[in-house]
Amino acid sequence: MQKKLFLIISSIGLLVCGQENRLASSNQDQVPTKNTKEKVRRFVYLDSLSLELEAQNYIPPYEETQLELIEIGIKIDSLDRVAYQAIGLSWYYNNISNQPRKSLALNTKILALDSTAIRDFYTGLLYREKGDAHFFLKDNQAAIESYNKAISIFERLENIQILAETLMYLSAPQSNVGDFVEAINTMRKSLALFEETGDVYNVNGMRIELGLLYSKYGFKEEALIQYNSLLETESVNPPQKAVTLLNKANLLKAEKKFEVYFELINEAITVAENSNRKDFILPNLLLGLAETSYQLGNSDEAESYLTNFESAYGLNNKSLELQYKSVQVEKLLKEENYQQALEELNFLLENHLLSKNWSDVVKTRKRMVKPYQELGNTKKALEHQIEFTKLKDSIEEDKKLKALSYYKTQFETEQKDRKIAEQYSDITVLQLENESKQKTIVLIAAIGFFLVISTRFFYLKKQHKKESELQSNFSQQLMQTQEDERLRISRDLHDSVGQSLSIAKRELGANNTKLDGILNHTIDEVRQISQSIYPYTLEKFGLSYAVEKQIEQIKNSSEINIQLKLQDLDKELNKNEKLNIFRLIQEALNNTLKHAEATKVSVSLMKLPSFIQLQIEDNGKGFNYKHQVKNSKSFGLQSMQQRADLLNADLNIKSDANGTCIVIKMNYA
Repeated sequence: MQKKLFLIISSIGLLVCGQENRLASSNQDQVPTKNTKEKVRRFVYLDSLSLELEAQNYIPPYEETQLELIEIGIKIDSLDRVAYQAIGLSWYYNNISNQPRKSLALNTKILALDSTAIRDFYTGLLYREKGDAHFFLKDNQAAIESYNKAISIFERLENIQILAETLMYLSAPQSNVGDFVEAINTMRKSLALFEETGDVYNVNGMRIELGLLYSKYGFKEEALIQYNSLLETESVNPPQKAVTLLNKANLLKAEKKFEVYFELINEAITVAENSNRKDFILPNLLLGLAETSYQLGNSDEAESYLTNFESAYGLNNKSLELQYKSVQVEKLLKEENYQQALEELNFLLENHLLSKNWSDVVKTRKRMVKPYQELGNTKKALEHQIEFTKLKDSIEEDKKLKALSYYKTQFETEQKDRKIAEQYSDITVLQLENESKQKTIVLIAAIGFFLVISTRFFYLKKQHKKESELQSNFSQQLMQTQEDERLRISRDLHDSVGQSLSIAKRELGANNTKLDGILNHTIDEVRQISQSIYPYTLEKFGLSYAVEKQIEQIKNSSEINIQLKLQDLDKELNKNEKLNIFRLIQEALNNTLKHAEATKVSVSLMKLPSFIQLQIEDNGKGFNYKHQVKNSKSFGLQSMQQRADLLNADLNIKSDANGTCIVIKMNYA
């Protein structure tokens, strides 16, 4: 103890002398005042005290000590040490006291100081902590900006370990904003760097996160590859193995492989019980077993799992509370306590909407249909059924677009790698030619080179054609799948729900005028939703009639003036061509209504001598087409281009402050 005290006193003395000498040498014309010396001594004392408090798990007055230390450090111009202590306090705010707003304010303050007085490594860490604060405050875009600033510094410093960790942090907000491809690429970079440094723990952690991200966007095979690879790795520790088993089990449960699900969860429980994180993992496993057992009708087993959870664990975090509420819903449904079940479901829906967890919003809305039906509230049941269908369709379409973007990126990466390989090959051939001295060898090499290049050219041309055809077929199949699903949903709404409402109206008779009015309104809404999902009139009455009805609906719901000039082309066009032309008109008009602020629109579809021309023109405010077409989130423009490709047509869009003109020219034999 005496030795430790001696070392601390000696360190303080050296720091005091160092600070005083630095202040004295910074301006030889000025002698440090007594007040300045006292501040230096106070600064050194607080610096030592803060380290001691941090070592004792941040016991009070850690925060107060750090804040005073930072203020004095700024006054005596010891900015590098201030930055170091600010990083520690910011981490405390973000990860211990759950006060990210304080962390954000502190980092913003320190980063505004003279950056030349702070080493780059500390500046990078400050930006990383600022990114953490933004992330915890759910400001994902700001988090991405701060993390990227930190990454640029660590790349310049070539600090591989810190760079890998920061890339890992960056992938989370990228995923949250829906940038799936960027998140995957960031995770892969982080994984490669962790492998380079031999950081086995984080390598395994990144594989778990990759699996979760793949699973979130429907890439089940890729997710299973990550999970199976981890489970075959000897280096994976018990907590990571238990979490991997849980994630794999949930993936297979979604495919209704319940027997395998229970096997994996029970194995995860065995692994978790022998780990130092069992209190973190076991509650999730028990609640998952309880909920699944209720869903399969095994109430006794479910009660047993739920009792085990309630006797051993509390609801110590929001995620666990929501999972527990979800189990309670299944229990109440089994007990036919529908009113209480709806109260719990409304609580879940509110939280999922607040956190923008759309997949859970979809599941919750679907679960709310049955209790409302059982309580006789068919209007509410129908509302949730419609919202469930619309949101599910939107999420599935988003997943398919992200899948298309992902495979497109993979395709472009392979092309880039092939081009690099070809360049290396060409360099090798040139080197051989330069080394050759005899004319005969040069001639033979030239002939051989020509033959290789010619063969490669024709091979690549053939391969490119094949890949283009595959990509075109994939886009066409994706579009067709979407249209088939829309047709199915539209028919279900029209034939099943619509007919049920009509029967209810007839059974009711004319005795209840108010309820009769509600039913009429609901029937109209169902028909409108059915028509918006899939143009039923197109299939029955043809393209011209479907377009006229679409424009009639728009005129009834808006003040926009639409001029229509249609030539009857039903005999010239096949079913898919008519559907794609209708969708192009629908998308163009939808964009005009949403964004253009136009008062007049003209739509014309004409057969000309060598092609069919579709033209939509408005007098709106226009938009920057070159910018929007490069935006990965411009799904409308992407969809129009894909449909034009399927029609083997040319799409031309011109837009300025005077309006927008869209021209599609489709060649025909």
